[in-house]
Amino acid sequence: MNALYNHAVKQKTQLQNDLGKFENDLLNSPVSLQGSISATLVSFERTIKQLDDYLNRTSSDNKDSEDSNHAKFQARLVGLQNDHKEYQDKFKQLKTEYNINR
Repeated sequence: MNALYNHAVKQKTQLQNDLGKFENDLLNSPVSLQGSISATLVSFERTIKQLDDYLNRTSSDNKDSEDSNHAKFQARLVGLQNDHKEYQDKFKQLKTEYNINR
Protein backbone atom coordinates (compact mmCIF):
# COMPACT_ATOMS: atom_id res chain seq x y z
CA MET A 1 0.00 0.00 0.00
CA ASN A 2 2.74 2.44 0.92
CA ALA A 3 4.61 1.71 -2.32
CA LEU A 4 1.53 2.54 -4.41
CA TYR A 5 0.91 5.69 -2.44
CA ASN A 6 4.55 6.80 -2.76
CA HIS A 7 4.40 6.18 -6.50
CA ALA A 8 1.25 8.33 -6.72
CA VAL A 9 2.98 11.12 -4.81
CA LYS A 10 5.89 11.02 -7.29
CA GLN A 11 3.46 11.23 -10.19
CA LYS A 12 1.67 14.11 -8.49
CA THR A 13 4.95 15.98 -8.06
CA GLN A 14 5.85 15.37 -11.72
CA LEU A 15 2.47 16.74 -12.80
CA GLN A 16 2.89 19.83 -10.63
CA ASN A 17 6.31 20.50 -12.14
CA ASP A 18 5.24 19.90 -15.74
CA LEU A 19 2.04 21.92 -15.43
CA GLY A 20 4.06 24.76 -13.90
CA LYS A 21 6.52 24.68 -16.83
CA PHE A 22 3.67 24.65 -19.32
CA GLU A 23 1.87 27.51 -17.60
CA ASN A 24 4.99 29.66 -17.21
CA ASP A 25 6.04 29.37 -20.87
CA LEU A 26 2.77 28.57 -22.57
CA LEU A 27 3.63 29.62 -26.10
CA ASN A 28 7.23 28.43 -26.19
CA SER A 29 6.93 25.11 -24.38
CA PRO A 30 7.58 22.05 -26.53
CA VAL A 31 4.64 19.96 -27.69
CA SER A 32 6.37 16.99 -26.08
CA LEU A 33 5.62 18.57 -22.69
CA GLN A 34 1.90 18.25 -23.42
CA GLY A 35 2.43 14.59 -24.30
CA SER A 36 4.33 14.04 -21.08
CA ILE A 37 1.57 15.66 -19.05
CA SER A 38 -1.09 13.56 -20.79
CA ALA A 39 0.84 10.36 -20.16
CA THR A 40 1.45 11.20 -16.51
CA LEU A 41 -2.23 12.04 -16.01
CA VAL A 42 -3.22 8.62 -17.38
CA SER A 43 -0.60 6.86 -15.28
CA PHE A 44 -1.64 8.82 -12.17
CA GLU A 45 -5.26 7.84 -12.77
CA ARG A 46 -4.27 4.16 -13.04
CA THR A 47 -2.29 4.33 -9.82
CA ILE A 48 -5.26 5.91 -8.05
CA LYS A 49 -7.49 3.12 -9.40
CA GLN A 50 -5.04 0.51 -8.09
CA LEU A 51 -5.10 2.15 -4.66
CA ASP A 52 -8.90 2.23 -4.70
CA ASP A 53 -9.08 -1.44 -5.73
CA TYR A 54 -6.64 -2.41 -2.99
CA LEU A 55 -8.61 -0.50 -0.35
CA ASN A 56 -11.87 -2.08 -1.49
CA ARG A 57 -10.35 -5.59 -1.35
CA THR A 58 -8.87 -5.07 2.09
CA SER A 59 -11.82 -3.25 3.64
CA SER A 60 -13.72 -6.48 4.21
CA ASP A 61 -10.63 -8.08 5.75
CA ASN A 62 -9.89 -5.23 8.15
CA LYS A 63 -9.53 -5.91 11.82
CA ASP A 64 -10.18 -3.24 14.44
CA SER A 65 -6.47 -2.51 14.83
CA GLU A 66 -6.20 -1.77 11.11
CA ASP A 67 -9.21 0.55 10.90
CA SER A 68 -7.15 3.69 11.53
CA ASN A 69 -4.72 2.73 8.75
CA HIS A 70 -7.59 2.05 6.39
CA ALA A 71 -9.16 5.42 7.22
CA LYS A 72 -5.81 7.15 6.70
CA PHE A 73 -5.33 5.58 3.28
CA GLN A 74 -8.95 6.28 2.35
CA ALA A 75 -8.39 9.97 3.14
CA ARG A 76 -5.18 9.94 1.09
CA LEU A 77 -7.05 8.34 -1.80
CA VAL A 78 -9.70 11.05 -1.76
CA GLY A 79 -6.96 13.70 -1.75
CA LEU A 80 -5.24 12.07 -4.73
CA GLN A 81 -8.54 11.84 -6.63
CA ASN A 82 -9.16 15.54 -6.00
CA ASP A 83 -5.62 16.39 -7.11
CA HIS A 84 -6.07 14.37 -10.31
CA LYS A 85 -9.29 16.20 -11.14
CA GLU A 86 -7.63 19.55 -10.44
CA TYR A 87 -4.62 18.75 -12.65
CA GLN A 88 -6.82 17.43 -15.42
CA ASP A 89 -8.90 20.61 -15.38
CA LYS A 90 -5.79 22.80 -15.28
CA PHE A 91 -4.28 20.96 -18.25
CA LYS A 92 -7.49 21.38 -20.28
CA GLN A 93 -7.50 25.10 -19.48
CA LEU A 94 -3.83 25.51 -20.44
CA LYS A 95 -4.30 23.58 -23.70
CA THR A 96 -7.25 25.81 -24.59
CA GLU A 97 -5.15 28.93 -23.92
CA TYR A 98 -2.28 27.45 -25.92
CA ASN A 99 -4.52 26.72 -28.92
CA ILE A 100 -6.16 30.16 -28.82
CA ASN A 101 -2.83 31.98 -28.72
CA ARG A 102 -1.19 29.92 -31.47
